[in-house]
Formats: sequence, C-alpha cells, structure tokens
Amino acid sequence: MTHPTTQPEVSGYFCYKKLPWNLVKKAAALGGPALLVYIGLWTLYSATRKTEIKIRRDFFDESGIAPSSITRALKYLIGAGLINEISRQPGKTPVVELVIDQKEVYAKRAVMLVDYKHYIARSSVDENTASHQALAWLADGRAIPFVICIYNLDIEEPLFEVLPVNQTAKDYFGGPHILTEENWVRCQHHLRGLAQDEELERVLESLKNEAPRKEN
Repeated sequence: MTHPTTQPEVSGYFCYKKLPWNLVKKAAALGGPALLVYIGLWTLYSATRKTEIKIRRDFFDESGIAPSSITRALKYLIGAGLINEISRQPGKTPVVELVIDQKEVYAKRAVMLVDYKHYIARSSVDENTASHQALAWLADGRAIPFVICIYNLDIEEPLFEVLPVNQTAKDYFGGPHILTEENWVRCQHHLRGLAQDEELERVLESLKNEAPRKEN
C-alpha cells in the first residue's frame, strides 16, 4: 500500500490571503518596484496583524530593491491612497499605515475617478479628449468626481495638480489646484468618509477660495 507523498513544510513569510485584486492592480499600475514593496507591506501585515508598519531594512534587503527605490515606491503608494504616511524622519525607520479599512477595500463602489499623469507629460494633458469626456459622463451618472491628477514625486515636497473634469469634480474642488501630498490624501479620505472633521472641512473650503498655483 502506497501513501501520498508528504509535502515539505514551507517556512518564512506569507502574504495575506485576502489581498484584494483591485488594489494589486492599482499598485502595479504605479510601475517600478511599487508593486513588490506593496506586497511586502501586506506580507508584514500578515505576520503582525498591525496596519502600522515599520519599513524594515532587513526584510526588504533580500528583495534586491535599493533603499532609494523603496523610498520612491512609498511615495507613489501614498499618492495612490494605498498607504498613509505616519512618520518619515532622516536617520529613522519610516513608518506607514496600510489602508485596509473595510469601507475602502470591500465597499465595491467608486468614490472618485482619477487619471494619474506624470508631470513630464503635463503639456500633453487634454481633458477634452473623447476618452476623458466618456469617463466624465460615467462619473456624472454616479455623482462622483472625475479628475486628472498630475503628480511630481521627484521633489522634496511632492505635489499633485488636480484638474477637475466633470461637474461633480468642479463643484467639489472649485477649480484646478496644486495640492500638497497631505491635502491630496485628506481629500481622498474625505470622499471615502473616513475623516470628516472640522479641520478637514476648513482645508477643503480654503482650497476652493485660493487661486490655483502653477508649478515653476
């Protein structure tokens, strides 16, 4: 009588079994090492069950990703709303928060459409293209904003130029704006219903009243 071959025990880290596919695709669209870093964060979450994660150098060393590339990937992930920055100081281990809130991950509904563009392509951005107008029509049908977001993560203080395309976006943002990383994240949290406090309301109101700035 033969017995089935026993599978060897697998040791090491494992990624969370309920990592949403739509978030994986969003991270992959950022390019570079962003996807690998993102999966690494979910793997650390699987090991600790804590959304607050220290970016451990020893964990990422085996990935072959340079520290500068990890830093750049974190900026992209923050800009995409996949993680939140908690602490980033020179000489200290960065700390981020993995966004896994049930309302964000499993709500299965859109709160905003965003077409991300790198700042190098700024001169070619045209909100009146057929594809942008089609997306604006779809967003209006769901009463959600549709914006073009031109990001620059290659500077010390990343900037996000937000161009409202449909009427809902124009009503919400009040016109084009160049936002800091913090304010761009705050806007996304507000739309998700995760941070509706008086301070945030004042920030959003000030954005509507100030004149749009242009990058040099």
